Amino acid sequence: MSTEPDSRSVVVFDGVCVICNGWVRFLLRHDRQKRYRFAAMQTESGRALLAGNGLDPDDPASFLLVENGKAWRETDAIVRVIASLGGFWKLVVVARALPRSLQDWLYRES
Repeated sequence: MSTEPDSRSVVVFDGVCVICNGWVRFLLRHDRQKRYRFAAMQTESGRALLAGNGLDPDDPASFLLVENGKAWRETDAIVRVIASLGGFWKLVVVARALPRSLQDWLYRES
């Protein structure tokens, strides 16, 4: 058993959302380097991470990636996670070319 702290990035997601749980299953299947840990926003640790990074722990649309001490939110977090899977998944970065207002709308409406 290792006594070193787990340095993997943490994805905070809505644990009761069917789409969000599908997203986590997708990442578990494709994250071959096992770089992500997951915390449902309904858990104590998930709520603390959301609140500590300026997101409402009661907003089910909140999505957070904490990586190397830096927080990424919503669309930025999703694009960063998918691009990190490598290969053709890196093409998702073209989403950053969309205006922020459109990115936010797409995120909130999905």
